[in-house]
Amino acid sequence: MRTSGKNVFAAGDSCAIYFNPAKQHAYIPLATNAVRMGTLAAINLIDPKVRYMGTQGTSGLYMYGYNLASTRITENGASIFDLKVNSSKISDKYRPEFMPANEEATLKVICEE
Repeated sequence: MRTSGKNVFAAGDSCAIYFNPAKQHAYIPLATNAVRMGTLAAINLIDPKVRYMGTQGTSGLYMYGYNLASTRITENGASIFDLKVNSSKISDKYRPEFMPANEEATLKVICEE
């Protein structure tokens, strides 16, 4: 959060953040990142001792009756960071078949080669 300017901190959506999947800084505008960065900047104003560990870019959303979640790097995003990735997708029931609510869920896993 500390910048090259003396006693100047940057936090939130105004700055790039260390993006762990890409192992470099990137613009990842998420509320969770902004809150965490602001909190750490405030803690470190007087005595800089807490390091920011980066982000995975995790987000979740409920839209039109669907729960959507992502801990990302996407296949398209991987190309931006020159990462070679593989992916696999699986769809299955998210609960045992005897449960009354037994809907299908899809999971896509993307991993570095």
